[in-house]
Amino acid sequence: EGGFATMNTILQAHPDVDVMLGADTVVLGALAALEAPGQARPDQFLGGIDGEPEAVSEIKKGDGPYKASVALSSPVFGYALGQHAADWLEGKSIPQGTDILPTVLTSENLAQYEKDLADPAAVYKDAARRDAYLKMYGNICYDTRDQYVNFPWSSEYKP
Repeated sequence: EGGFATMNTILQAHPDVDVMLGADTVVLGALAALEAPGQARPDQFLGGIDGEPEAVSEIKKGDGPYKASVALSSPVFGYALGQHAADWLEGKSIPQGTDILPTVLTSENLAQYEKDLADPAAVYKDAARRDAYLKMYGNICYDTRDQYVNFPWSSEYKP
């Protein structure tokens, strides 16, 4: 709703909008505002964040203005967290820290992304595929639990 109203206001002053960026929900509203008067063009660039299903559907069309959305691979990192918890309980080493890497979804990579999200266990077991979504740091186990990485953003950071 907010994207629709905002884009309508913008279009009154600037009918030649070529780029719109924001959260997927806002950009989808802006797309609706562009489509209503027939001002959506394939040469425009609309891009969002969150990988919302409706945004993904727009990107899949490939010929519209919605070109990209930045998403996190929730099923992959969810699987990784579960695997790390299971490994910890079994006394195995686990990563000390993990970055969840954003993925720019485009019409060119959506099929592989959706395939990866459908089978997060296979992605986790394949280092090359996993590294596209997760970056893991260090190793820690119960015996070395006091020797953790002291990340600057950690609540336990000690300068």
